[in-house]
Amino acid sequence: MISVNELIQDAYKALVLTGLGESTDGDMSAVGENELNRLISTLNSQGFLALAQKFHDLPSCNRVVFKKLEPGETATPDTVDMEPPEKVEAVARKIGDRFAPLASCDLVQISARNRMSLSTSWNYSREFEPVEGTDKYREVGVIRFDGRNPYGVRVFYNSKLPTYTQYDNIYLSDLYNELLFTGLKYRLACYYELSDAKKADCENEFRAAKRLIKRNNVTQRMLQAGTVEGGYDDNFWNGMGGVGF
Repeated sequence: MISVNELIQDAYKALVLTGLGESTDGDMSAVGENELNRLISTLNSQGFLALAQKFHDLPSCNRVVFKKLEPGETATPDTVDMEPPEKVEAVARKIGDRFAPLASCDLVQISARNRMSLSTSWNYSREFEPVEGTDKYREVGVIRFDGRNPYGVRVFYNSKLPTYTQYDNIYLSDLYNELLFTGLKYRLACYYELSDAKKADCENEFRAAKRLIKRNNVTQRMLQAGTVEGGYDDNFWNGMGGVGF
């Protein structure tokens, strides 16, 4: 765990934008805070931050909507009351007592398919909609399918990280300290338009830190044993689960 203020000050000092003993505050601190939040969001969406993967089950639905409801609003059966996930890892359709993974697909292909059949593919998009009764807009995540899901779906997604301020602590493993430090250095070097040589050095340090995280993630990645879809006894288990009756 490292504090945001400490990380920002260390990055500025490493770039010699502030001297030893000088505090980083004002506009420089605000720039560092914004760049750090953008960095963490990007790393999370790219899968560098090994956070807990979550899932959410929904009943029979033809789409899934993620949005933060306002006080007094009620959620429909296909709506999840939460901020839209930055990345949906996978979607599975329930078949009997198990879930069969669906394939990701673009909207053009989904529109060309027969929507009356069982779904085989999904698409995730994020958009904005007006909040009824106010002049505000909110972000909405929508999962669309190319068919029906009569028995429900399960959505796997990465948890969304909070927006940090300079007074917060970053609750990540210390393994990520070097990744965040070098990434913030590189972003600040680009923001303040430092020399090409300095930016190249910072970029090389950042890439080296990302390679170390990739190597660590690979060694801890869960292995898939057997086929993803199921096995020869699927008909038996589907029958036990009531499919076909």
